[in-house]
Amino acid sequence: MIIKKKESFKSPGRLWRVTKIRKLTAAKKNELQNRKCNQASNEEKKILYKSNFLDRFIPSKANSDAFRIMENAFTEKLNTQESLLPDILNLNVKGVLHYKDNKKQKTTRLIESTNYQRQTIHGASSSLVIEVEENGHLSNMQGSLYETPLRILDAPGLLDDFYISPLAWSTNGELAVALAQNVYLWSEISGPSIMELSPTTYEVSSLAYSSDGGFLAIARVNGFVEIWNRKTKNNRCDYKFHHDGDISCMAWSPINWTLLVGGSTGNIYVYRRTKSMMRRVHTIKKVHQEQVCGLEWNYDGTQFASGGNDNLVCIFDIDSLENKKFYWIHLAAVKALAFCPWQKSLLAVGTGSNDQQIYFYDTFRGHRIHSLFCGAQVTSVIWSRRYKEFCYSLGYSPEGTNSSLIVYRWPQLTKVFDIPSAAIDGWGQDLRTIMAIHTHRKYSNNTWEEGEYVVVANSDETVKFYKIWGNEMQEIHNDRVLYREGIFGSHILEMLENIPEQVLTNGVR
Repeated sequence: MIIKKKESFKSPGRLWRVTKIRKLTAAKKNELQNRKCNQASNEEKKILYKSNFLDRFIPSKANSDAFRIMENAFTEKLNTQESLLPDILNLNVKGVLHYKDNKKQKTTRLIESTNYQRQTIHGASSSLVIEVEENGHLSNMQGSLYETPLRILDAPGLLDDFYISPLAWSTNGELAVALAQNVYLWSEISGPSIMELSPTTYEVSSLAYSSDGGFLAIARVNGFVEIWNRKTKNNRCDYKFHHDGDISCMAWSPINWTLLVGGSTGNIYVYRRTKSMMRRVHTIKKVHQEQVCGLEWNYDGTQFASGGNDNLVCIFDIDSLENKKFYWIHLAAVKALAFCPWQKSLLAVGTGSNDQQIYFYDTFRGHRIHSLFCGAQVTSVIWSRRYKEFCYSLGYSPEGTNSSLIVYRWPQLTKVFDIPSAAIDGWGQDLRTIMAIHTHRKYSNNTWEEGEYVVVANSDETVKFYKIWGNEMQEIHNDRVLYREGIFGSHILEMLENIPEQVLTNGVR
């Protein structure tokens, strides 16, 4: 079954060094404001508009001190190989992925301990400071609980670019961050370190960890992809391959070592790792007319979705890669894709600055279930594994935005809370969120621990940790997820075909 809509306007082309933004006319500003008012009253949005904004943004902060030294360096030194690399490349990594606060403080394990200490944002009011009791339980349950980042890591060289994927989280508790041509690793225990990559002038454009955390895929704007083995003490690159054009997104299967690579020509390359080699097993040609911007698997690896700069979203079944199962056309580029972890046929699609919406689809039948106007470019969507909720991150907005992350209930689509943008001191520009990721950890093949924390990469060259879904906040959140279920709360109904669209829509409202 194929759902095809009428032709829509394509997003503008891609720019690396110069970004031109056309200002909104008075009429279009009024139209955008009307859409926001309609969203507040929960009315269905039926009026869409044409705009000419670009979705790519490049850092314009002049003469940034890319590798400044911080006083709160971790006591553990880098190993011999890692410490030699910065000398060879004339780099200083002591200021990279360290806390912005200069005060020394003891760090504890991010996931397994609630006895953590919170960083205070420079310039933040006293109301944003959270007190922690001796037993680790939060003593303040006000809005500031969500507004204050637990950690702020300095990330000089972080590209302000809608089309890149600069963050990756390992299920072993390791964070990878792409900073210009380099990749830095950070963990709560060992602190920051730089990966020993081959010297190059090409920026890193995408990162992706395998589901077991054993392999890290690194892609660059020149089309080169490297697969690094993280299972050994000494990092080593096991495989290298090349494609034409840059790579903006990659995605590992949640059940095996199958890797999807999105190309700039619209192709999707399928690689599979065996015990002895990594080889390309399939090329899905011309999935998109322009660059592939987003790739996402459902939780059991039976389907994946792709989003492109041609405003198209495509659904594939893993056992039938030759043909799209469904596709939907939107009014802006699509980077943000997220399958629900407890309703595997539910897909959230976030669009760029020409559309500024999140659409919800049933990938079994091809129906659009609902939509949500966001008021800004959507750069990421993350579903909670603990509560029936999701959050999304905001990038560029023609009128500006005061929020970095917003949490909503599903299927009510009512707001739980939002996290305001909080730029570091001296940042005189609008703060945008380039990307947001969860911090789930995997214990076995089918058992996941809820990631309480969401990690965001901001345009002020920082990486921030927010606590979104903790046990302490249960009173304000939606119902808890008890088991994986279908859209109607039943796997049996989930498997039924030819359910009328009106019945499906009414069933989730």
